[in-house]
Amino acid sequence: MTKAEMISQIKDLVPGMTKAQAESALDAVVTLISKEIAESGSCKVHNFGTFTLKTRAARNGVNPRTGEKIQIAESKAVSFKAASALMDKVK
Repeated sequence: MTKAEMISQIKDLVPGMTKAQAESALDAVVTLISKEIAESGSCKVHNFGTFTLKTRAARNGVNPRTGEKIQIAESKAVSFKAASALMDKVK
């Protein structure tokens, strides 16, 4: 689902909501989740799931074009674990 599709569906779910209001609401939710992850390392949304910040260790890799060995730096990634309530709705 694209952001535009999500905005359209949010607009359709809430009576009287405009497309601009739906986009603002979606942007606000994404901003709040991002801010919480950056500050505390995780964000739990009740009945939806938990976003967690994970650190990937530095490692050795291989350039697939040249076969040259390279060093891949440590990086951070966000992971998501769905809540059981969400999983029940999906099943």
